[in-house]
Amino acid sequence: MLSSKNHSDNGVQSTRISETYGHPGMMEMSPERLIESALQLQKAGENGKAETLYRKVLDTDPNNIHALHLLGVIAMDMGNPESAAKLIGKSLAIYPPNFKARFNLANALVSNGQMIEAIEELKETLREAPDYTRAISLLTELMRKQGRIEELVEILDEAQTAAPDCFEAKKEYGFTLAQLSRLEEAEKTLKECVEIDPRLAQIHYNLGCVQKKLKKFLDAQVSFQVALNLEPDHAAAKKNLAVAMASVGCYEQAIPTFLEAAEKLPDDPEVWNNLCMAFRQLGRFDEAFEASDQAIKANPGYHDIYNERGAAFQSFGGMKEAIGNYQKALEIEPGAIGAEKNLLFALLNLPNMSSDDLFRMHLDIRKHHEKPEFSNKTFGDRDRDPERRLRIGYLSSDFRTHVVSMNMTPLLTNKDENNFELFMYAQVDKPDVVTEQFQKITDHWRFITDIHDHDVATMIEEDEIDILIYLAGRFDQNRPTICTYRPAPIQVSFHDCATSGFSEMDYWLTDDLLHPEDTSEKFTEALYRLPIYYQYPVLERPTKAVELPANENGYITFGCFNKPEKINEGVVELWAQILSGVPNSKLFMKYFRLFSEKSTQQRWRDRFAEHGISSDRLIFAADRVMRSDHLNVMSQADIALDPFPFNGATTTFDSISSGIPVVCLKGRHFVDRVAYSILSHIGHPELAAETKEEYVRIACELAADRDRLRDLRKVIRGDMIDSPLCDGEAYAQSVEIAFRDMWRRYCLEN
Repeated sequence: MLSSKNHSDNGVQSTRISETYGHPGMMEMSPERLIESALQLQKAGENGKAETLYRKVLDTDPNNIHALHLLGVIAMDMGNPESAAKLIGKSLAIYPPNFKARFNLANALVSNGQMIEAIEELKETLREAPDYTRAISLLTELMRKQGRIEELVEILDEAQTAAPDCFEAKKEYGFTLAQLSRLEEAEKTLKECVEIDPRLAQIHYNLGCVQKKLKKFLDAQVSFQVALNLEPDHAAAKKNLAVAMASVGCYEQAIPTFLEAAEKLPDDPEVWNNLCMAFRQLGRFDEAFEASDQAIKANPGYHDIYNERGAAFQSFGGMKEAIGNYQKALEIEPGAIGAEKNLLFALLNLPNMSSDDLFRMHLDIRKHHEKPEFSNKTFGDRDRDPERRLRIGYLSSDFRTHVVSMNMTPLLTNKDENNFELFMYAQVDKPDVVTEQFQKITDHWRFITDIHDHDVATMIEEDEIDILIYLAGRFDQNRPTICTYRPAPIQVSFHDCATSGFSEMDYWLTDDLLHPEDTSEKFTEALYRLPIYYQYPVLERPTKAVELPANENGYITFGCFNKPEKINEGVVELWAQILSGVPNSKLFMKYFRLFSEKSTQQRWRDRFAEHGISSDRLIFAADRVMRSDHLNVMSQADIALDPFPFNGATTTFDSISSGIPVVCLKGRHFVDRVAYSILSHIGHPELAAETKEEYVRIACELAADRDRLRDLRKVIRGDMIDSPLCDGEAYAQSVEIAFRDMWRRYCLEN
């Protein structure tokens, strides 16, 4: 919009014209001279005098396009956009190719509330002058407000193509590509902008946001840091720099940056939420709870903080508080998938929950995702040949260094190429060497991060997947709701630890020990029992047995290497009985850094003290060691104690692979029959107790019989290696037989 503020001159000529205004000779000037004089008055801010001269021109030349246009600008300056639009519109009707007049008309229309008409004028302005930066800025602002992003990106693409040297067009094109999640194109364009002008903090910031979404966290850190170097008070850059640090596990470095961001953004609950997460990952629970309190203070209705606060309580071992926070999150945001998964996971740790109540909770929580409009798909064009080569899809966030990938590797590396074609749909934020191995194994690889559930389901359906395997649904970043769109004729839950709760899930893979015929567990799926459920890679284990630590220590060391959330009051009570029954014995507790803080250790000392166990009988390990050292640390224990009702799976495997016998209590559901299943398959069901009393007896008797314990430690690793748990080829065949059987049933029934 033209105005005296935007177009002021040096004032000398303007003052001279003002002094001579009204001179009889001025009114005798030609229209061109009058317009020139009026424009100088206008630049000097004397709109009234300028208006008189413009109207003098229009008296003799009613269609003078310059007088009409500039009189319209004065009308805008005087707060009369309706009159301005009429005057400038008349000027353009007489002579359309005047991009500055058209831009001013758009401004008048905006002031008059006519946004759609203003956008059309701005589009026409850019067709005429694609490098007109003011029109680009206003058009992008208006179209973003109206959500017309797809259309905007096309306009900006045309503008920056027509005017390749126009920085504004390129910059806004990059921003808009990012808004559309066309991330690779956005990154390329914004990098070009940085090369043209590296001094603009906002471009570096936006580039960092794009790189963060692309999971290029180290590149994002560089971009955010450059933005902060240019603009130290850029609070959003500070916040996102910390997020990028945390995303690669650099929590210690991220925390000071989060705190700095919190000083600048004290009312931003997301900053406090991320800070809570970082403290939780380090086992600094007191500080995590303080951060969550600040987030709730900033915004009591921010559901994510209750989910994160719940996760902190869960990691801390406070299951009642964790469940309460997850329920609060779902009260605020019903159907919030992160809180749903965490709540369903947490419920499995409750020792007294009945099968009926657990099933009802799954149905109640999952009902928000029912999609009847998708449930009746017939897949009528699908070839029903029961013996043809099948397309198997695996859907997971765990195609990386993860316990699920450890179980899946023997299955996938031994696949039958002739009968099965594999597709892997990977929700993997941070690909690693294991991800690369899976990419080599599979026939087709699809990254699905940041793709909407419905779009992923469409992708799966277009790939004509026959059997979709949904892995570890309630864990990590897995997205079980993709399956509610019924993208495949057969859908199977695998490596989850309870029912999915979805009517669209056809089968749940299990075995006879996890789910005997008389199981009391309830589920929406049909159970499909494999000969054996678990598989454990042989190469993960040391080859040499470790001597009995008690020989050197002079006392028995019991070990717990499980998550604190699994150690409920009933577990503490039984373990205290075992420690009391084995004089001078100690309990070694380790799980990453979750036992690292002094306050956390004191909490556990207090809990055991209530049962008569002195603090010197508890040993805590706080180091977050690499997996290659993990088994050696575990070897410091003589006997591992398995918690209940949520047993250890990978922890049980790791203990046995370190030569440590595991004592467990057999229960009613999948989660509290896992250790029993493993021990039975390796030939040591005698370590699985039927009752709590037997659990204490087995542990105490084994501790008292050093010769038996020493002999067991020598053979138990080999017993596992020689068991079906480590026979990947046979395991793969059994799973593929299951897939073929499922498909034959489907073909017969359909």
